[in-house]
Amino acid sequence: MQGKILADGILRAEDGNRYKFDIKDIENLSQDGQNLTGLEVDFEL
Repeated sequence: MQGKILADGILRAEDGNRYKFDIKDIENLSQDGQNLTGLEVDFEL
């Protein structure tokens, strides 16, 4: 599913729903402490 990170631990999916996530769930995080807000993401529920 496609979505966008709204804030730390919250993203909005293309279906309009919001989902919580844990930073540890991100597989390709380039650096610790990176600001993720506004990034487009591809995720699995």
